[in-house]
Amino acid sequence: MGSKNFIAFTGYVMLFLSAFLAAIMITPPFLIGYERPIPPPEMGLEFMWFLQHYGDRLLAIILIVFFALIGLQLLGVAGKTTPRVIPDEDRGLLEPLVREANKEAINQYVILSSLGGFTGTFQKIGFSGLPLATAMLTLLFCVLSFMNLEFIEFAKLTLGAFIGSFVQRSADTEKLRQVITKDGDSPVGM
Repeated sequence: MGSKNFIAFTGYVMLFLSAFLAAIMITPPFLIGYERPIPPPEMGLEFMWFLQHYGDRLLAIILIVFFALIGLQLLGVAGKTTPRVIPDEDRGLLEPLVREANKEAINQYVILSSLGGFTGTFQKIGFSGLPLATAMLTLLFCVLSFMNLEFIEFAKLTLGAFIGSFVQRSADTEKLRQVITKDGDSPVGM
């Protein structure tokens, strides 16, 4: 077994360990016969109470993240996660465009090729960039506000930022459409 294959194998083992720990962690306690009553925390000792009753889960989360990151890094070193920049089936199409320095056609290719995966899903519906980031932060702060009510203020702020960024993006998109249609071209992908 070559060194690249050994590194890739080690990366896969780390990812498997990460998934295994996650599976153990989400297994309901009643399935493995490990249910324990948890008393309420004493005032001033909340952190110690948390470590005592949830320290094993916290350690498992830290190990899951650690093993996953190390596994992904090892797979990257082994060359298993690096996709081809230009797929072979698109090379014949792009070579003449690059030789002619046709920036518009290359930009359109980049836009179309980025419509896959997680971010591509949001790109297709016109919901990406700053609006997407602020919407995700708003949702995160809403969830955190269930644990501590002070996070609701952050949720309100990021909701305002989301509305502002979404309105700004819509205005910019409309200006771009007007410029494109004024030049006589039809708007592509809008």
